[in-house]
Amino acid sequence: VEKAPSYSIVATTLQNLYLSELHSADGFRGQWSYLYIFGSAALLLLLIACINYVNLATARGLQRAREIGVRKTLGATQGHLARLLVGEAVILVGIATVVAVGLAALVLPAFNGLFGTELAWAQLPLDRLALGLLGLVGVVGLGAGAYPALVTARFDPAGIFQNEGAPTAPGGGWLHRGLVVLQFAITSALIACTFVLWSQLDYVQSTALGFEGDQVATAAFEAPNWHEQRASLRRAFEADPAVETATVASAVPDHHTMRLAKEAQKVSSQHNLPDPKATLRFSPAVVDTNYVETLGLDLVAGQSFRGPRARSVEHPVIINETAAD
Repeated sequence: VEKAPSYSIVATTLQNLYLSELHSADGFRGQWSYLYIFGSAALLLLLIACINYVNLATARGLQRAREIGVRKTLGATQGHLARLLVGEAVILVGIATVVAVGLAALVLPAFNGLFGTELAWAQLPLDRLALGLLGLVGVVGLGAGAYPALVTARFDPAGIFQNEGAPTAPGGGWLHRGLVVLQFAITSALIACTFVLWSQLDYVQSTALGFEGDQVATAAFEAPNWHEQRASLRRAFEADPAVETATVASAVPDHHTMRLAKEAQKVSSQHNLPDPKATLRFSPAVVDTNYVETLGLDLVAGQSFRGPRARSVEHPVIINETAAD
């Protein structure tokens, strides 16, 4: 008795379908990994900005030493001064956030044109976005302004007016040097990653793949007897005036689902593999006579399936240069 096949049903909302595993997309579309990568880069840039602010605010606090001394002489406590300086940091982060949102609105059309997206501010939940930005302003302002505020608020007013130079932040030397080292390390890592990504994209865009993939659309058919209907399928597509040419095949370049393994000795007695029992793995595709011309394959030698010699062979085969080697 054959066991009945078991099926698992996975349900998801249309809103979550785009970034789910059920949505097969290529490039930058529909993949969580790219969101994590770009989000991490943004957080690292924000961390660098916070480190810059800590260093600059600490140095500026030393320059404001006399102001702090006067405020303390007039009765200001360390808590009052710390809240004042942290408030300045939060206000500065709020102004920077408004400027950043304005710049994002200005460059959004250029971003959509570059990446082929259709993002719009109207698509965003503005109430949740506003709450998120307010929370971000508070967290960043507090995180970046806490240490400079505490250091500046701890200045001794008597020592400030007795000494001609600015006071030194207690225990701040090692932290300042550590922040500078961390900042340069993150910056170097981001520059290296940018260079690697640029070289990878340049390689992808400039490498000749051996076929013409522009203006080519693919459609998958699940019919088990598709190979018997490939002539009628191709004619149906070619009847559309918008279609220049069509082909029906079991795979397109780099998307082969079939694998064959042959012993090297059975393929060729002149193979140069060190292991005599090594196997050669091929990824064949069953195609029609229009495959080479539709994809614009660059044939190094031989002829396409339309050639007279191919029509005289029962099962003609075209291999790539790696298989020939």
